[in-house]
Amino acid sequence: MAEAYRRALTEFAPAAFANSFVVATGAVLGVRETRRVTGDYVLTLEDYAERRSFPDEICRNSYFIDLHQTKEEHKAKMDESRRPPASSTTAKASRTAFPTAA
Repeated sequence: MAEAYRRALTEFAPAAFANSFVVATGAVLGVRETRRVTGDYVLTLEDYAERRSFPDEICRNSYFIDLHQTKEEHKAKMDESRRPPASSTTAKASRTAFPTAA
């Protein structure tokens, strides 16, 4: 299935995906969180709950933690803004894999 997506992306967006290839897929299709990467910064529950701000924040969102809350619990949190840091999305190894210009 992953290869079918790759082929479609290559066909419909060749400028971006012409040289793309599948390295690996999740261990089980349809099962979430089968792979995780440790970021340069690990966002904690306290960061989330306290709506901490970071100097490298990349966006603002009000997406809830996927705890399977009731509709009432979820609705109460919708207007609370969170600001995840970019360093929580970059893998520790990526600093050597993607060097930046000096």
